[in-house]
Amino acid sequence: LTDDTWMLTMGDRPVDALWGVGPKTTKKLGAMGITTVADLAATDSTLLTSVFGPTTGLWILLLAKGGGDSVVSAQPWVPRSRSHVVTFAEDLTDRSAMDSAVVDLARRTLTEVVEQQRTV
Repeated sequence: LTDDTWMLTMGDRPVDALWGVGPKTTKKLGAMGITTVADLAATDSTLLTSVFGPTTGLWILLLAKGGGDSVVSAQPWVPRSRSHVVTFAEDLTDRSAMDSAVVDLARRTLTEVVEQQRTV
């Protein structure tokens, strides 16, 4: 997205299409008659800061206008870490059971990393 294509691409989308605009903010904006990104971008900053405060009000206005400090890249995101989590029905108290669980998790993680040809 560029400054020239932002509103054409995002303007008709609902406000919750913006990162950081969740259900509560969407509901408040909706009560104000603001339902799309274009509506939000056209809203007076004084009104937004009176409802959401000076930080959040200005931040969501900046987002609606295509601003922000995130760098957008066309390169696919590659996770730099891998993990697995297991919740046991009962706490493990036996040391050998804990060791076995850790080894199992490590093996599963290693298998995924190898299958995906990831560098470790």
